[in-house]
Amino acid sequence: MNLDQLLKELAAQQPPATPADLRAEVWRLIALVALFGNWRVLSTGLALALVVGWSAGFLTAREQDGARQARAALHLDVFSPRAPGSPAKLIAYKP
Repeated sequence: MNLDQLLKELAAQQPPATPADLRAEVWRLIALVALFGNWRVLSTGLALALVVGWSAGFLTAREQDGARQARAALHLDVFSPRAPGSPAKLIAYKP
């Protein structure tokens, strides 16, 4: 088939029916865009995202620091690859 034939077949097809609530859906989307265009809503959302992100980072860092302190208190650092006399460190050492 050539392009002209395909275009004629496409033109002969009936367009799909529009939804009954198209006007309401369009106005709902316009209201949503208007809401996110408001600088107060955007700044509140940004502030909330920053607080949540900072809190998650703080809690994660605090947990990792606690685990590091626990390993140091139990002297489990000898099993760490970063330990001074670690065989893994000596094997990986290449002068």
